[in-house]
Amino acid sequence: MLPSQIFKITSNELKELFDREKEESRRLEILNATHKETNGLLAKLQTEAGSGIMGDVEDLKRRQLKYCKNMKPRAQRPPFFDSLKDSLNDRIILLVGIFAILSIIPGMVVEPANGWVEGVFILVALCIQILITAWNDHSKDKKFVELQSMNREENVPVLRGKKGSMQTVSVWNLVVGDIIQLQPGDKVPADCLVIKSVNLHVNEPTKKVELDMPTVFEWTELRKDAS
Repeated sequence: MLPSQIFKITSNELKELFDREKEESRRLEILNATHKETNGLLAKLQTEAGSGIMGDVEDLKRRQLKYCKNMKPRAQRPPFFDSLKDSLNDRIILLVGIFAILSIIPGMVVEPANGWVEGVFILVALCIQILITAWNDHSKDKKFVELQSMNREENVPVLRGKKGSMQTVSVWNLVVGDIIQLQPGDKVPADCLVIKSVNLHVNEPTKKVELDMPTVFEWTELRKDAS
């Protein structure tokens, strides 16, 4: 069967549930009226609250084909030219370079054959120093970007399989329909629907919300006792 025949909800309909431009009451109205509340939405996604998705290779492929694959953003490495430009902004190096150029002129007047040598050697030494400094800075920036990329690697427990066994998967391997279990302090890895909670509190940049019912909310951080 085609994914469109298995899953009864489209990507656009899911996006509508998590559209930040819509009021929360409107989104809950869509959930309850259009999708017949939480159980209806789970049925359309071919998942169950107590056991999650099937989670076999074919099931994961169908979900990725229908709703696209969760791709990890590539780390943007800074170009070497930026590091080189920063090294050239050093005022001391600029002053030494200017004085080296100025020293070439009187040196050639006094001693035309070799008067320019000292100034040129200084300029060559400055160029080597600039290149070494820029290379070191560039290497540090690359390592920093790599560390930032590693910080994005997180694993979350999900329910998958016929018996609903708990599995730990990378946030980048999550698919639409996965049932995840979060603990206090965890960050929600994607836009989610709260199915069940106990004294659940969420921290968002602009507000704190207390939830004890099926609710749609965006990624944020959990507080206190949550499940």
